[in-house]
Amino acid sequence: MDRYLIKKMSQINQPNNQFYFVKDVMIQDVLYIDDSHSVKEAYELLKLNTLLFPDGFNTWDSLAMWYYATGDYENARTYYQKSYDLNPDNTYAKRKVDEINNMKK
Repeated sequence: MDRYLIKKMSQINQPNNQFYFVKDVMIQDVLYIDDSHSVKEAYELLKLNTLLFPDGFNTWDSLAMWYYATGDYENARTYYQKSYDLNPDNTYAKRKVDEINNMKK
């Protein structure tokens, strides 16, 4: 694990921290990749959140958004489906699964 992730992990849930890991809350700061975050770092943080909270539907939804934003629609569909399976009230995830399925036609 690189120094950036180790530093961020040591700051988890501390006051004034942009990065935090909580079940069912999207890590929005990670999805807005700018000069201070690389695509790989964003992925690593989102993946870590799914490992910390495997039953949190929004952790999978966030990871799916990352895959979708990077053009990996197969993995996006897989993780939107997982999010929907964990929370059938997540109609956004269901719509994204349907949208990706329709892209294949």
